[in-house]
Amino acid sequence: MVFAALDAKEIGSLGAEYFLKNYTNKESISLNINLDMIAHSDYDPELFACGLFLYPDLRDPLEDSKSEKIQLLFGHDDPDNKEQSDWTFSSDHKVFHREKIPFIYYGVPDHKDYHRSTDTYATINTEFYIEAVKTIIRSIENLDEYLSE
Repeated sequence: MVFAALDAKEIGSLGAEYFLKNYTNKESISLNINLDMIAHSDYDPELFACGLFLYPDLRDPLEDSKSEKIQLLFGHDDPDNKEQSDWTFSSDHKVFHREKIPFIYYGVPDHKDYHRSTDTYATINTEFYIEAVKTIIRSIENLDEYLSE
């Protein structure tokens, strides 16, 4: 596993572009997991895993990752679903997707502090964030087992 902290998402995912362009073993990347906006849930404790419409074989390992404290939902990746915005190209995972590398993007819908000066550590929903991280860790473990088969 490679953990990469990428920068410059807001100006065209320059960090992701640079990483993928300069990573010497790109063909060995089997999955991109992107965590973006996972610490804020204003209303219902919902975390979305986006990308499963495009890569449906990754869904089963995530079904076993669900939490009792937050809802792990799938969606925001079907361009024909008019009830949800399509997040396929909304964050750094788009760079990997364009290179035919499967992705799962974890995130929440826009919240009251999104892109505002109030989007700070103090406004993080700590309980939600901890449960989101636990859910994502279970997902990674399940996906690792699935992809290793």
